[in-house]
Amino acid sequence: RKQFEAEGLFKAERKKPLPFLPQVIGVVTSPTGAVIRDILHRIEERFPAHVIVWPVAVQGEGAAEQIAAAIHGFNNLPLGLARPDVIIVARGGGSIEDLWAFNEEVVVRAAADSAFHAHHFRCPRTQTSGRISEARLGSPRRYR
Repeated sequence: RKQFEAEGLFKAERKKPLPFLPQVIGVVTSPTGAVIRDILHRIEERFPAHVIVWPVAVQGEGAAEQIAAAIHGFNNLPLGLARPDVIIVARGGGSIEDLWAFNEEVVVRAAADSAFHAHHFRCPRTQTSGRISEARLGSPRRYR
């Protein structure tokens, strides 16, 4: 974390303004967890938008690489395809070991290098990747 702070990756001036009512939302998460159902439900309930889900493992071996690849993948979608206005990189709760993929340098660098207007990371405030994002979202269940 100290290395990223020294590089200025957490500075407020790096953060981009969040678009008002994004038309296309990219979601990087597990396709089978409760968090994707919660996110889809809240988006539909609040402001229907086109959602593109990039399925990844959010814990365990290879999860960090999959998360980073998904962020890069959204950034590299060819013109002419629906491209997200924002990306939500999400997972539910868990132990620090379960959440560790979000602390990995490859994820932090992918988020910091992203060209998108905003990243929303729904992960605990203690996660390094959450400090890169323009906004951190609490559990979608809190917004019922």
